[in-house]
Amino acid sequence: MGIVYDEVWFTTSREIKVCEENIKSLTKKLEALEKELNVKVSELEELQIKDNPKLKKLWQTYKALESEKQRLAGLKAFMEKS
Repeated sequence: MGIVYDEVWFTTSREIKVCEENIKSLTKKLEALEKELNVKVSELEELQIKDNPKLKKLWQTYKALESEKQRLAGLKAFMEKS
């Protein structure tokens, strides 16, 4: 039984590290896009996103970042319960 637990623990630990790296990468990408476009993602409106492919990319990056943050929170909660 210990072997299975260890495998889950190691796998989850690796996933946490991957999430943290993805968050760093996406944060840098988001900041670069915001600087390039001179707009904050919080200022975007739905109509702007549909009409402009660069703003759409900014929005998608933001959503990916939020998704990774939620995934990381879930993995950390799982590790705390274990």
